Amino acid sequence: MSIKVYRLCIALIILATGITSCSGLFQSHITPAPTPQCVEPTLTLGTVNFRVDPVTREANGFPEIPGRKKEMAYWVEDTTINYVFALSPTKENLALNTLLKSGDPIAVTWADCSKDEYVVKSIESVQALNADIFDQAAGGVTVYVQADSASLLIHGERPIVQSAETPVPTDENAILVDLEILEFTQPDDQTIQFRIMLTNQGARAITLTGDDISLITANGPEVSPLTIEPVLPQELNPGDSLPLTLSFSKPQASSAVLRIFDVTFEYYF
Repeated sequence: MSIKVYRLCIALIILATGITSCSGLFQSHITPAPTPQCVEPTLTLGTVNFRVDPVTREANGFPEIPGRKKEMAYWVEDTTINYVFALSPTKENLALNTLLKSGDPIAVTWADCSKDEYVVKSIESVQALNADIFDQAAGGVTVYVQADSASLLIHGERPIVQSAETPVPTDENAILVDLEILEFTQPDDQTIQFRIMLTNQGARAITLTGDDISLITANGPEVSPLTIEPVLPQELNPGDSLPLTLSFSKPQASSAVLRIFDVTFEYYF
């Protein structure tokens, strides 16, 4: 700051003209600070929290993970369908199999405040890890601890919440179907796919058309499938079962409700 400007600031302050700093004189030239991150990214396994840092890996290889960072989880970049996290091979991390069980919560909170929630599907102690754990064919989360003796592998999946059971109709001509989700996959980052089994439990034959199937998100429109296999319409006699593969555009939401006739099924991505 030049001597003249410095003296000018002092004079203005003494005179109490309402400008209390030099920055007030040059306010139009100050560059606004960038918007900060909303939160620090974290991974939570059950009740154990980790701070998250990104890490890269070579093709068909494993990333370099520090050996003694028990409070850190390392997200492997470019794993965006099956999120993969590596933990340091500390004794605390290798003992996670004694703390976690199937169904325990897994949560990833990202820097933009978005949150992905899963539940523990499996926990394995393995002699050697395979690079297949980085595969992105199906959604989910994978956490591993790689060690020389034995490694730990944790798989998580989205929690499935079955909607309330559809009341049994009293009208013998009413449509009564059973909806079973066989598999949920994400073929790519723009598409989701359901494999289902639909069974006619009513007393009369029913005809299934494309208008009977949709995906609904909170505050969003009801959307039709991109593709349906086999092609509709299909007739189901009482007791008949029909396997279906339904593809939808991936909604911009963490969950959606699949509707077939009046039966609904809520799924978390």
